[in-house]
Amino acid sequence: MLTASIAKKLFGNENPVGQPIRWDNQRDLKVTAVIEDLPKNQSLQFEALQPWSFYEQIDPDSKDSGWGSIECFTIVQLKENSSLTAINASLKNFITGKEPELKSYIYEPFLFPISKSHLYDEFENGKLVGGKIDQVKLFAFLGICVLFIACINYMNLSTARSEKRAREVGVRKALGSPRSALMWQFMLESLLLSFLAMFVAFALLELAIPYFNNLLDIIIKIDYSSYLFWTVLVGLALVTGLLAGSYPSFYLSSFIPIKVLKGFKGLCGYTFHQKSIGGFAI
Repeated sequence: MLTASIAKKLFGNENPVGQPIRWDNQRDLKVTAVIEDLPKNQSLQFEALQPWSFYEQIDPDSKDSGWGSIECFTIVQLKENSSLTAINASLKNFITGKEPELKSYIYEPFLFPISKSHLYDEFENGKLVGGKIDQVKLFAFLGICVLFIACINYMNLSTARSEKRAREVGVRKALGSPRSALMWQFMLESLLLSFLAMFVAFALLELAIPYFNNLLDIIIKIDYSSYLFWTVLVGLALVTGLLAGSYPSFYLSSFIPIKVLKGFKGLCGYTFHQKSIGGFAI
């Protein structure tokens, strides 16, 4: 059984089914089927599939290798509602039960979900120790650090612009606006910028992904139909907006009107100071 690309390479535009192939310049094999090319993000990659009987023909000793021979992965499909924990418990002494002389060795087979084999693929003494998931955690940690630095930069920029917003806060407080309303205003501004930045990032991502995939010869796709993807993304935007806007909202809303309005210059260039005359402040 050949994949479409290798069949095209070997036979061109001819129909490869039924055609012979010389294996290792020793034996002729017959093509029985052609399948589509496998996705590049699939863990198990191959260009051709051969029956196990052919492997036994080229290596006759494999028939009598015994239960302790570990030469390839074995993939099985469990029945519905099967318990993986219970099956692994029953498999613990399976090999030594078949060949008691192997009890001096540690032979304890177990099943592992194939859906996890891409990220969790490193074992030591039958125990899972990691795999590609370590790289995912590393990049996720770096991404969180960059995002945290961006939040701090936003806080610094908002604080640096406090002089421009101070008069706005002072006037609104003087007109009776409560501090909570001002805090929510600055928080909503931060959330709006966070979601705006998210859409800008998506636009840049869609423009960059084709060039990135072509450069590294990989296929990276975004599953926009995934509810989990949108839940995590919206939650991340909310947390980022709240975190970045927390300090500016508390800081800017804490301004005292009499201090920020003192020394405010009018249109004619005169400076108005706070002074009480007959119960009125001018």
